[in-house]
Amino acid sequence: MDSLQTDYEKNTKNPFYLYSGLILVGLLILLIVNENLNTQKEKKQFVQNPQVGDIYFIREETGNKPSYYFLRIASIEGDSVIVYHGNLVYNGFISKPQNDDYFVRDEKLVYTKSELIKMLEKDEINSVERNYRNEDGFDRIK
Repeated sequence: MDSLQTDYEKNTKNPFYLYSGLILVGLLILLIVNENLNTQKEKKQFVQNPQVGDIYFIREETGNKPSYYFLRIASIEGDSVIVYHGNLVYNGFISKPQNDDYFVRDEKLVYTKSELIKMLEKDEINSVERNYRNEDGFDRIK
């Protein structure tokens, strides 16, 4: 009886579906990593070639905790990039401005293109939005 069971165990293989969960998890991880790499590549391209209307989500260290705010490119003059600063400062990462947030027309900041690239390299620019919808709230300027 023992030899029959041993022979049976040696001759049988584990069914493929036993590994399907692990395979799916592995594929999901690869998909997420690939998507992140594409997003980082796109963000780098957007910062290297800024356009009027681009939205930058900035992370700034103040003391021990970070603060976040939006910048919107108002104009580009040679190597200078003129931006409007967002009205609100956030305590955490968000993808869209709150309903009462807007860009302050009178609060213009000037960066050079090389400064923006350095900000990206130092992870101060968390995300860049281009080709967004008006209902996302990125078009509110006062």
